[in-house]
Amino acid sequence: MNLEPALQLVLERLYRLEPRPPVEDFRVHAEHVSGVIDPKVERESLLVEHDGDETFIALFIAEDVRRRATQFVAGHTHELDSFCVAVEGVSHFVYFTFCGAEERPVSQAELELQAEIDKYLLLRLLTGLSGPELVAALFDGVRFAKHLCPETRDRYAFANRGGRRYARWLERKIGAGRTVEALEDARHLYRKPLAAKVDRIERAA
Repeated sequence: MNLEPALQLVLERLYRLEPRPPVEDFRVHAEHVSGVIDPKVERESLLVEHDGDETFIALFIAEDVRRRATQFVAGHTHELDSFCVAVEGVSHFVYFTFCGAEERPVSQAELELQAEIDKYLLLRLLTGLSGPELVAALFDGVRFAKHLCPETRDRYAFANRGGRRYARWLERKIGAGRTVEALEDARHLYRKPLAAKVDRIERAA
């Protein structure tokens, strides 16, 4: 299984997006990023560099994460963590390129919030996991790495709160047999800027 292209395809179909640039063309390995991030600490990272009118991006996902995520998809393990890390990386790539095509800026907070929603939806729709237990497994009891700076920690906490709130709303809709309504709302949310996203999530919850 080619993990990143498969996850990209699912996200594009889920949100009814025009095909994005192939994520596989932008994936880099640990030896390529060692001077930019510490691959022993970072398990995934979307690297972005602006140079005048051009923007360069690359996606790093650690090989052990990719291996365990692939095992999860194949049903060989029930461990969610690596799958969620892989989804986060591909989510960042797809959403960043989507915003670029729309010619609108995107913040790190927005990328993180969308990734939290994407994790829930992919697990809910593809694996058969469901109910309050899934929401709790994804969002409750989250522990942030000790090396994170306060700004990054706050951004992750913000995304976790918003993702949990919206996932609980989606779960209620899907659990009541209103999956089409839930997915349409998620597609509209995907296309909103951050302030409108937060407002929608607060009203939905």
